[in-house]
Amino acid sequence: MRVRQKKGVLRIRCAASGPLPGWKWSWLYNGDNKNATAAKYGLGSKDSYVGFDTKAFPVEWRVSPDGSPLTGTDMRAFTIQGKTLVKYSGKQNKVVVPDGIEKIGDEAFSGCQAERIELPDSVTAFGKGAFAYAGGLTEITIPKGVKTIPEECFRCCTGLQSIALPEGVEKIEKNAFKGYKDGEGISDMKLSSVRLPDSLKEIGEAAFYGCPIRDVLIPEGVTRMESWAFGMDERSVTLQVARNKPLFRLPDGWDTGWYTNARVKWNVKRP
Repeated sequence: MRVRQKKGVLRIRCAASGPLPGWKWSWLYNGDNKNATAAKYGLGSKDSYVGFDTKAFPVEWRVSPDGSPLTGTDMRAFTIQGKTLVKYSGKQNKVVVPDGIEKIGDEAFSGCQAERIELPDSVTAFGKGAFAYAGGLTEITIPKGVKTIPEECFRCCTGLQSIALPEGVEKIEKNAFKGYKDGEGISDMKLSSVRLPDSLKEIGEAAFYGCPIRDVLIPEGVTRMESWAFGMDERSVTLQVARNKPLFRLPDGWDTGWYTNARVKWNVKRP
């Protein structure tokens, strides 16, 4: 980005709420101005400056070229370290994670009440409990580069009704979508529709336990299934498996108690 000064006072308007991944301090601050204004950044438009030669000019954030305000995710609600989103502390119903972020850190959105979270295709990894207890979440799309849904990633996301894991996901870890809180025997989960990709190989302990899943197809490539992977109280579920069951036994690598109150259909083809 170039900043040019015409005769008179330089005026800079930015559609972003603050520096985005890939923006350098050399654009925002110049020389001694960097230390003087960096500590003030985020307090308001009057405290944000761009360095130009030996002068500093104010920057107006979240405005269009004609000066009208824009709406959207406030970048100041994000704590970002390198290419990792460490924490979101905002209170918006819709959150748009900036492009360039590659990892959503441990518990980054834990307890968040946003209804919708939009993730860029640049995201390839989630941390433990990244979206745990985000009770307001009803809509999220997992980027295609993600290979693992880590431990407790979506635990007790009580507003989430459906999830489609993209091709490329190979592992769902322990308690990833578990619906029970520690010490409580009641689940308020609404997650009843799940699409598991053909790339999936492992489903961890209690990964979906406590979710009222009515019907799910377990891909043929799943070689490991741990205990209590599916089931909920006394409610019945239907589990379809896209592989033949070996005579008188479960497939190698599958725990004998991988489901509760479920009816299992073997050798089911994906529609």
